[in-house]
Amino acid sequence: MALDPVDAAREEAEHPDETLRVEQDLPVYQRDTVHFRVPDADGRVMLLTLDFVCCTDAVLDELGYRDDPSWEVRPALASGWWRGFRLLS
Repeated sequence: MALDPVDAAREEAEHPDETLRVEQDLPVYQRDTVHFRVPDADGRVMLLTLDFVCCTDAVLDELGYRDDPSWEVRPALASGWWRGFRLLS
């Protein structure tokens, strides 16, 4: 269910860093930092930090995610959208 305009504005005001708008008439895209706790072979827990992005073809090309070897980029479920991630630590 879509948020009504008041709820959408409130959500954006409460979480301004989560949704970024790119200037020059490029579409909206989502970029977040995600943390995972993963046990290694010895049972120690490692903390992995990923930079995650979901964007359209235009943003992917404009910002260079597709050509940057540090990013793993895959098609998203919606046509014309991509998701990508890179390991930060």
